[in-house]
Amino acid sequence: MKRKPTKPSPKPAPKPAAKRKPAAMPKRKPGRPDGSGAFRPTGEQREMVKLMSAIGIPERKMVHAIINHETKQGITPVTLRKHFREELDQGLVQADIKAGANLLKLTETSAAAAIFWAKCRLQWRERVSVDFPDPGATGTPGAPAVNEAEKRSMLDVARRIAFTLSMGAEIAKATTTTKDEPAKAKPRKQTA
Repeated sequence: MKRKPTKPSPKPAPKPAAKRKPAAMPKRKPGRPDGSGAFRPTGEQREMVKLMSAIGIPERKMVHAIINHETKQGITPVTLRKHFREELDQGLVQADIKAGANLLKLTETSAAAAIFWAKCRLQWRERVSVDFPDPGATGTPGAPAVNEAEKRSMLDVARRIAFTLSMGAEIAKATTTTKDEPAKAKPRKQTA
């Protein structure tokens, strides 16, 4: 069988006329335009942030001390972290290094500094143990013998101490001071 001749394909559609491009805009610099209040930190501000970080001032308070010279207003916490990241990170570390170095020097000549170093860095602790005789114990090996008179004496001393502490607490609670004159606590008579 013979094939029928096919019709030739239609001609492709003509291309639309080229559109005119608008005039090229000049490229602008990245960031904010000059004079728009963009923050540029000074060396003095960097030192101030490093010092504030070293002494532990929180960022929410630091922002009030750093002023944008163009807008004459404080900066935001985001701006503080963006422009002063290095100062915030290094301030406290450098202060710790200086304090540690000074303390280490002092340990050579000062016993108090050496003790402080040992307690903080070496976790040394002072342990004080006080042994009180048990007034109710009888026949405990190694315990001193306690007779009835000594038991009553120890109980009497314990009662007096408890009374003194309670009176001190009452006086402290009752004592209030004013700007003009301190209030006087009323002493109570001891009843025992």
